[in-house]
Amino acid sequence: MSGCGTLYASLLFGLFLPWTQGCSHFAMENDYRLTVRTMDLATIPFSEWTIMTVPRGSAGLRSAKHGYVAFVEKVSGHVISDLVTAGMNDAGLTCDLQTLLGTKYPQTANVGNTIDAALICKWALEGFASTRELELGLNSVQFVEPTLVHRIIGGAHWAFRDARGEGLVVEFIDGKMQLHRDNNDQGKTGYGIMTNEPPLPWQTQGVRHLQWKQGLARSSVAIPGSWYPDDRFQRIFLVKSGMPRPTTYREAVMQAVHTLNSITVPMGQQLGTDSGKGSGEGSGDHTQWALVYDHKQRIVYWRSAVNQNLQRLQLANAGLEIGSTTRYLAVFSEQLPWFSDAAKALSPRTVGSDEVLA
Repeated sequence: MSGCGTLYASLLFGLFLPWTQGCSHFAMENDYRLTVRTMDLATIPFSEWTIMTVPRGSAGLRSAKHGYVAFVEKVSGHVISDLVTAGMNDAGLTCDLQTLLGTKYPQTANVGNTIDAALICKWALEGFASTRELELGLNSVQFVEPTLVHRIIGGAHWAFRDARGEGLVVEFIDGKMQLHRDNNDQGKTGYGIMTNEPPLPWQTQGVRHLQWKQGLARSSVAIPGSWYPDDRFQRIFLVKSGMPRPTTYREAVMQAVHTLNSITVPMGQQLGTDSGKGSGEGSGDHTQWALVYDHKQRIVYWRSAVNQNLQRLQLANAGLEIGSTTRYLAVFSEQLPWFSDAAKALSPRTVGSDEVLA
């Protein structure tokens, strides 16, 4: 983005007033390597959510070793290409940026190799294939408090997951970077879930306490019903851990969608959302869009508040090869089908669900 574009976008966002995202991220309990992410936020004037492809070799914080698909914002016609809120690269590594109120970033330091913290997803997706590589890379740089237009992210934390099923969460507490391994291993390192505040260790301890209740005689544990971050965290745990083992890929994706449905916030003035004064969410916080990542096959599925039909983008078909051109697609594009017409599937005879019409 040009300097004028950056300044203009900054002014549109209210002189650097931050927006925050009451989002959810979770990995499913099977070997299909599926992860889900929601973007929960009030509608921002003059902005449009956009899918952007970044081919290998593209100019970035360094020449992109990996190509990737990113979810970014376009503000009054200007794409904020370096502020990646979600995405997957060609190695199957994903990054999700979500709000964490109470974050305190390191201040700008007069030392080499410092990077604006808002650029973490961009930096990670263009340069690393796994969370193990990423963890080593995090030790070689210092992330500092976001500046200029990047301040719109406010306090945030980041969830990474890879094709091995391993995960890493990055938080900034009291001016220091905190790394939390989360391999979705029933609490040994974590539960494969990240929502918002309080920080991840608090949320993880809450699930452990829930499990303690479940282990008592004559246990009575209610499923939390609001859309506050701690309720979403525990509801995700209860719903996904109660799912049967899927026997097909299609079944695994549908289980991911069922779990997603349990924490999708409808539009309007819903009760029990982390919105209003003191949250930064705005008065109409709702699920703008949601993703299902397939880390093994490098596929991104998504749906939006205005189109609940699952859309699919295979990274192999996204033009991520060296020399390809960056391309864009509006998340709310009206070109995308919002239903499937079933007329052609009608038959003069009864057909089983697993039969194919000639």
